[in-house]
Amino acid sequence: REKPRKIDDSLVMAKQKTRLYLAVVIACTAGYGWFYYHLWFSTNQTTLLGCPVKKISGLPCPSCGSTRAVLSLYDGHLWQSLLINPIGILIASIMLIAPLWIIFDWTTKQSSFWQFYIRVENFLRQKKVATVIILLFLINWVWNINKGL
Repeated sequence: REKPRKIDDSLVMAKQKTRLYLAVVIACTAGYGWFYYHLWFSTNQTTLLGCPVKKISGLPCPSCGSTRAVLSLYDGHLWQSLLINPIGILIASIMLIAPLWIIFDWTTKQSSFWQFYIRVENFLRQKKVATVIILLFLINWVWNINKGL
């Protein structure tokens, strides 16, 4: 009889870290593609897809306007970006910082982005924190609806 093999926790964690880094890089690459499409090819009348939630329900989702907010931020209009959708600033920050941080980790053979991700994930799982985040998203959603995005 063979004994069951123990799964090496460090190997599992390394795979999870690699998946996270790859997912973030792919998401940021897609985000940059979306951003540059809107920056160079899109006009106010034409867009590639638009928000599926708004197309189906007629109501904007909590992140509606994020692309316009990022474009506005790119043009140096911080206040306008905040008014369009504050989530855009969060998205822009992640898209700028995360790829550089991951490149730093890969080149220096460190795991600082992974460790930060774990800390943030644990922080967000706290009931009080999660409740506040959900409330902020709901408030943003109501604001988007009232703005007529």
